[in-house]
Parts: sequence; C-alpha cells; structure tokens
Amino acid sequence: MFRRVYIPASDGELGSQAREVIRLLYGHFCAHPGEIPAEYHIRQDSVERMALDYVSSMTDHFALRIAEEIRPGIAALSTALYR
Repeated sequence: MFRRVYIPASDGELGSQAREVIRLLYGHFCAHPGEIPAEYHIRQDSVERMALDYVSSMTDHFALRIAEEIRPGIAALSTALYR
C-alpha cells in the first residue's frame, strides 16, 4: 500500500525555489513597474496588482528566464529539471 509515496512539489526543494522565484519577480516588478508590459497598464490598477497579474501570467520557462536575468543563478535547480 505504501510502496510509492508522493511528496507534493511545493513541499520539497523545488517548491521552495519556486516560491523564491515568485517573490523575486513580484518584488522586482513592484519596484520597477516600467518593466511591466503596456497591456497590464490599461486599467487603473495598483502597481502591486499589475505586478501580480504579470507574474501570474508567466509560463514556468519564461518566469525562470526573467528571474535569471534579475538574479543570475536563482533558477539553477529548476532549469536543470526542465532539460
């Protein structure tokens, strides 16, 4: 019955790294709203909301690429898993 036990990704090192990447991206775009694409500036949303919408719309690969541009080395574990 317990031959295979699955640990959710959010509980392991990969989940921890994913949270770190999301925090980095969100903080970066809150601090640099001019880097958020124009289509996210259409409504009169707060900078925080625009950053949240932008980060949440990113694919995993895109988010990791942008995170690497902001802080090189942050996505090393994740990018190794995608190869």
